Amino acid sequence: MPRKKYDNDKLKAEMVELRRRGYSYRQIAQKLSCSPFKVYELLSPWESPSARLRQAADLADRLDKLETRAKILEEHVTTLERKLAKLNVLEALQAEDLKLNAGLQQLETRLSKLEEKLTAKTNELHVQIQRQWDSNRAISQKLSGLEEALSQTMAQNDRKILDIDVKLRAVQDTFIIKYLNFGTKLTNIENALKWIHNSCIERVEGKYTCRHIDEEGYCKRMRFHDKIEGYRTKQIVSNDQKLCILNVRDNPLICIACPSYKPK
Repeated sequence: MPRKKYDNDKLKAEMVELRRRGYSYRQIAQKLSCSPFKVYELLSPWESPSARLRQAADLADRLDKLETRAKILEEHVTTLERKLAKLNVLEALQAEDLKLNAGLQQLETRLSKLEEKLTAKTNELHVQIQRQWDSNRAISQKLSGLEEALSQTMAQNDRKILDIDVKLRAVQDTFIIKYLNFGTKLTNIENALKWIHNSCIERVEGKYTCRHIDEEGYCKRMRFHDKIEGYRTKQIVSNDQKLCILNVRDNPLICIACPSYKPK
């Protein structure tokens, strides 16, 4: 009978997912229609202590990147708030324009009164007064043109402000949606990490402590030829060899999916 061929990458991905759900090696083999030896062959490197340490480091690195992204979003929000503050300058310009219009009206009134007084004094100054009146009319026309130009500018500014307001609202809505999605994902990650941590603590010092862990918290199942830097180890002698065993009570994440786990 020819040996059955497998797509190891696809099969390993399905095995990892089932293992995370709590399936045993035998249950995974039955689920995927393969041998328990094939399950052990593909999952044992993934569940080794060094692989678990790398997975924990990757999770910590991902959390750091999420925090960095959150800070960048906060800086973007601060920048948008500063830009909104600058738009208040337009309101000040509108107030100044009203003051100018009031001043121009007062000027026109004073010029009219001056014309009446000059006409009453003498006919000799009639020509000069007429010239002055013509000059005032030209000024009035210029002022009217200036007022019309200011009105058009104000209308354009109103449209620009409206466009900016619409864009800012769209940016704000997008930011709120992204922020809410980010908060949900971060909460899910935190809950998953808490569940993993609590599960590991149950394996090293809880109700379901592994039978391979001694009273001091050292795992007698995992043995190393050299000390592991940064971890508490103890030296033992086995078959005339000096070996080191690791204290998993200090680092319960090492036992996250140990294939040798057996509760007492």
